[in-house]
Amino acid sequence: MKHLSRGLACGLALLALGGCKIVKTEKATGIDPDVALIAGIVEESFGSKLVPLVSEQAVEAKGVLPLGDLGATGAKKGAGEGGSWTLAIKGAGVVVSEDRKSRAGKVNLDVTGDGVADLTLQLGPVVKGTALRDIAPFYDFTAFRDQIQFAALGRALNDRAVGALTLPEVLVGKTLAFEGVFQVQKPKDPVLVVPLKAEVQ
Repeated sequence: MKHLSRGLACGLALLALGGCKIVKTEKATGIDPDVALIAGIVEESFGSKLVPLVSEQAVEAKGVLPLGDLGATGAKKGAGEGGSWTLAIKGAGVVVSEDRKSRAGKVNLDVTGDGVADLTLQLGPVVKGTALRDIAPFYDFTAFRDQIQFAALGRALNDRAVGALTLPEVLVGKTLAFEGVFQVQKPKDPVLVVPLKAEVQ
């Protein structure tokens, strides 16, 4: 009977533990180590490494749009990036339409002079893709814990880029000079640029 009582007591103790939630010390103190890590990487690299890299690699938009032979202007990324092409681009274009009310704010630019939009500048705050992260060789996936952490870096870089832009409320008809990065898998994909620079000329 004593052995049975001991077994029952142990079982109840285990059940009690199973219902407990183990909270990491960092969370309990309000510090998210992932957020701190990503913020530190962005702060250390954005202005000193990423912006100069994009400026150095950027090709003139008129020279590559509409997209033709991607191999002539961009570097093929590996399977880890979905086999996409990531290109730095610069130029100027007339804003033919805009959507500044959506959280995925954007402006559509005509850079070839035919009155038709050739590319879209993503103004956010919601920005699609990880082009800024993927164009930079110093953002190495193997240095991160997992895909979730690596994805967080991509979002943080996008946030930093569009958060630094200052543009007038109405842009249709104005000419914008820009510099940024986009990513496509095939020539007919829409050109969605994450701008590092954008200003009215």
